[in-house]
Amino acid sequence: MQLTGGEAVVRTLEAQGVDTVFGMPGVHNLAIYDALRDSSIRHIVARHEQGAAFMADGYARATGRVGVCLCTSGPALLNAATPLGTAYCDSSPVLCIASQIPSHAIGKEKGYIHECRDQLGCVRPVTAWSGVVVLTGDGGFMFNCQELAVSAQFQLPVIVVLFNNRGFGVMRPQQQVRYGRTLAVDLVNPDFDLLAQAFGFTARRVSEIPELGPAVAAAVESETTCLIEVTADLPLQVMEPAMRRIHLALTAD
Repeated sequence: MQLTGGEAVVRTLEAQGVDTVFGMPGVHNLAIYDALRDSSIRHIVARHEQGAAFMADGYARATGRVGVCLCTSGPALLNAATPLGTAYCDSSPVLCIASQIPSHAIGKEKGYIHECRDQLGCVRPVTAWSGVVVLTGDGGFMFNCQELAVSAQFQLPVIVVLFNNRGFGVMRPQQQVRYGRTLAVDLVNPDFDLLAQAFGFTARRVSEIPELGPAVAAAVESETTCLIEVTADLPLQVMEPAMRRIHLALTAD
């Protein structure tokens, strides 16, 4: 199974029965839009993020279903704040999925396009829940897992969805494509459930993708840091879309 982060978002929406989303593409959410091209979900483009969120609110009120809007980070999310506040005040079920600048640059104020200080803090007063959902592989997770101690200490609503394929999921397929063999990409990992307990937060393990939606919903309800480990029969490999297409072409029957 080969997924980008954008594909993981779209697959989760599909699993929850979402068939319509409203939004605008931006530099930081293009992976989601690329994945929507291969989805049955209908996308309705707006001319302004405020309009997209109001459309999602109207959809929710008219259908009784969750209205979903997509926007990029920073000022784009702030543009959606007014309709999110309207929906919140009237208990209208609206889900806004906003992207973020590269994680290593958050809070550094280095001038990234669409950078915003404390993006979540800006919308927390007008939403029922606002938090960070991190999609990562086991290799990338081990780079910075020590920072979860801060999240646990301050009880931040951070949800880590960890796809455990016991290796560097980006490098493994690239080596396979270029050289037909691999080296130094297979990893020995700790027990992530015990690691979560050591940090003082909860962990869940799901073995099938359809179980992911309910696990995320339970994590949202907890309003604390939570790690969700996804194990599957097939390895999950995350790669750039261009490299993925090359890989599929070379490995096709």
